[in-house]
Amino acid sequence: MISRVFLYMVVLTSFVLFSCNKESKSSDNEKNTKKQIQTVEVVYQEVPDYIEATGLVQPDKDGTVKITSKLPGIVQSINVQVGDYVKKGQVLASVKAPDTTDLYSQKVALSVQLSQ
Repeated sequence: MISRVFLYMVVLTSFVLFSCNKESKSSDNEKNTKKQIQTVEVVYQEVPDYIEATGLVQPDKDGTVKITSKLPGIVQSINVQVGDYVKKGQVLASVKAPDTTDLYSQKVALSVQLSQ
């Protein structure tokens, strides 16, 4: 009986010692790991009259984000200012796409014709 208690104590002590040792190594690795982040000052600048853009917002390897629209069109409004913090899903700008406006008009016209 005493040997079982002694065995359990040895196993428990070994487990505790090895657990503490692993945590300190991972803490040292976290302290030594630093992320390299480059920042730049936000400035106003002229943009070209024509910008072709489609797609999604995804950060590059260097942490920059390219903002694009799913459809071509004309920017109607910009809902944020330089330096504003934005959240995922927040509308940054509204784009008027002539193709979709025409399709919506056609849909309304067809709905009216069907209802007559």
